[in-house]
Amino acid sequence: MPGWSSGPTSWPPRARPSSRRLQSEGLKRLGGPVVSVSWLAYAYNANLNLDLDPLNQKLGQIGQSLPPSIQSFIAATPRKADRKAA
Repeated sequence: MPGWSSGPTSWPPRARPSSRRLQSEGLKRLGGPVVSVSWLAYAYNANLNLDLDPLNQKLGQIGQSLPPSIQSFIAATPRKADRKAA
């Protein structure tokens, strides 16, 4: 309407909603049922098969080329397999 500003308090009296009616409508909807459903799932599977025998052989060769004092230190160090057996 020309001459009227856009705010609700400046609406013409007939178009202005009553605060009691709005409050009543708001209270009717308050505490109503709320249903919220969400579902999210991810599945991830990765497998990697490595042949470590060549690496073990190379480590054995390197260990044999070390000085005897270091070889004896390495031999005295507990290994993971030894800890499991104990």
